[in-house]
Amino acid sequence: MSGLATLYFTTQLPKLTHRVQLWVITTYNNIDIVKATYRYIGNSVEWGPESQRWEIWLQRFEKLCEHEDARIREIGRVGWQRAEAEYKHCLKREHDEAVYGYF
Repeated sequence: MSGLATLYFTTQLPKLTHRVQLWVITTYNNIDIVKATYRYIGNSVEWGPESQRWEIWLQRFEKLCEHEDARIREIGRVGWQRAEAEYKHCLKREHDEAVYGYF
């Protein structure tokens, strides 16, 4: 496995932080790094509401926002914003499914 694909399966914060640190010195842009960290969520075979998984990513990106390196903080900020949008979208969809059924 090479390139940003190594972030694809990284879910533990220490490993995520370390791998993001490695990729900030490359030519990848922040959006590519953010997308690589959590792109598997929608394809996950985990059980439970998808919004819960996005909530976990909100917490992980929030931790990156506190990092001493400015570029990692920026990746945390961008990732948090994108994860927040997905989280809110999932909450709405899950609410609609609960009220109106699956569609």
